Amino acid sequence: GDDQQKALSFFVQGHLFLMAHHYDESVHCFMQATKYNPSKALFYGFAAQTMHRFNWTPFEVIGYLERAIELDPNNARWLWNKGLVLTQLYKDLQQQAFLENALITLEDALAACREEQKSLKSAIENTLENMRDYVFN
Repeated sequence: GDDQQKALSFFVQGHLFLMAHHYDESVHCFMQATKYNPSKALFYGFAAQTMHRFNWTPFEVIGYLERAIELDPNNARWLWNKGLVLTQLYKDLQQQAFLENALITLEDALAACREEQKSLKSAIENTLENMRDYVFN
């Protein structure tokens, strides 16, 4: 098929591998989807989210999140994931700038939540509350 069909095929395969608990294969498929359709935020976002969930390094994840946000700047889920990755970078490297950027990104994620995204909004609020406790304690 054409590049669009290949991208979608890899995206679907990524989900199938994810459901079968083959995480590295899942990430590989999501990454391939971005190669065949580099203008689809969903593909970058799923690649990044899966990478982060299964302990890829934050530096591997952040590039995919940045591209997803560049393509879809008001996607609360990608912003939330970026906030989580920045928080991990802060914990790993103890650099204040990562913490500050994480808080800003989480606030942006909360502002970007749509009305129907109640569970995502709750998760972002919980993350922000935990971050505030972490900062002020």
